[in-house]
Amino acid sequence: MSAAAHDILVPISVGELLDKITILEIKSERITNPNQIENILRELGALRAVRLGDGIDQAMLPPVDVLRRVTVDCIIHNPSGIELAESCFGREHVVFGSDWPFPMGLPKPHEQMANVPAETRRRIFQDNSRALAAR
Repeated sequence: MSAAAHDILVPISVGELLDKITILEIKSERITNPNQIENILRELGALRAVRLGDGIDQAMLPPVDVLRRVTVDCIIHNPSGIELAESCFGREHVVFGSDWPFPMGLPKPHEQMANVPAETRRRIFQDNSRALAAR
C-alpha cells in the first residue's frame, strides 16, 4: 500500500511539530526569494492544519510569539550571532550569561566582546538583566 505524499508516515511528538512550525515561521519572516517563500508557506499551512488531538490547546500563541516571551543567556562573541538570538527571542530578551563560579573561558568578557557594538553590550550586560531582575 502506498501513502500519499502528504501523509505523515511516522509518528512525531507535538514538540517536534511545534519546532518545525516555529522554524518555518522564522524563515517566512527572513527569506525573500519568492519561490522559497511559496514552498515555506505551503508547508507551514499543511503543518498548521495537522489535528493535534484532544487536550491540546489549539488557541495557544503561535510558537514564534512564545519564543519572544523567553529570556536567554548569550555569551556569543560574534555580533551576527547575537543579532540572530535577538531576532528569535527579541532584543530585550537576551542577557549575558556565565558559568560562574566555574571557569567559562572568558576571564575578561568586556574586552573579549569588544567587537560587539557598545549599545548591544550595554543591552545584554546591563539593561536586559536589570529588567529581568525587576520582573
